[in-house]
Amino acid sequence: MPIKAVLFDKDGTLLDFDALWVPVAERAFRSVLSAYGVRETLLKELLSAIGVSGGKTAVEGLLCGGTYGQIGEAAHAVLAKVNPALKVEEVTERTVRAFHEYMESVPPTPSCKNLRGVLCALKNRGLKLAVVTSDDAVCTQKCLQGLGIEDVFDRVFTDDGVHPPKPDPYYLSAFCALEGLSPAEVAMVGDTPTDMLFARNGGARGIALAKTAENAAVLSRYTSEVLPDPSYLLEALV
Repeated sequence: MPIKAVLFDKDGTLLDFDALWVPVAERAFRSVLSAYGVRETLLKELLSAIGVSGGKTAVEGLLCGGTYGQIGEAAHAVLAKVNPALKVEEVTERTVRAFHEYMESVPPTPSCKNLRGVLCALKNRGLKLAVVTSDDAVCTQKCLQGLGIEDVFDRVFTDDGVHPPKPDPYYLSAFCALEGLSPAEVAMVGDTPTDMLFARNGGARGIALAKTAENAAVLSRYTSEVLPDPSYLLEALV
């Protein structure tokens, strides 16, 4: 069955993940540590808890595939070791605020050259394009605007704290219902196992993106299609 629509993850798929989110996470966590008067030596442990080490992110970590709520819970688990009185709701709220604040300090970098041209070429073929991300609406809008591609997408689905996030196929089913498509007519493009499980759970075609051999090896366990960046979709979706 021919593909009639393409869903894109945002981070690591449309934008260079490490270039944006590693410095944002570092700055956000430093802010949280300062707010609670906790020594900055815990920064490394906080980053590790969300899958960041040596300036790189693990595709199976929370920063890549988790929600802000999950990141906040991970931060609380680390901070509670030195301050057991901290409440998870408070730490999560502060962490989310810090991520929102500091993401504006780092401009997003496209995941490939001429990203807008690639997306427009797909759209000109008659394909519906949408974003499905575990990020929230505020950060998602800012990122898409920063990349200059906000107007390319027909629909944008973000984490609203109500509907189940990926890998639950809720948003895939919602997209298909809105567009009158079957899941077999949809391709999901992403850079994490969560994205590929989302595609599999919803009956869509999963196409993974991986910049490194290590990430490609992980993702190949979830899909037979692993590409270096979005520009390769122009051939993969012929």
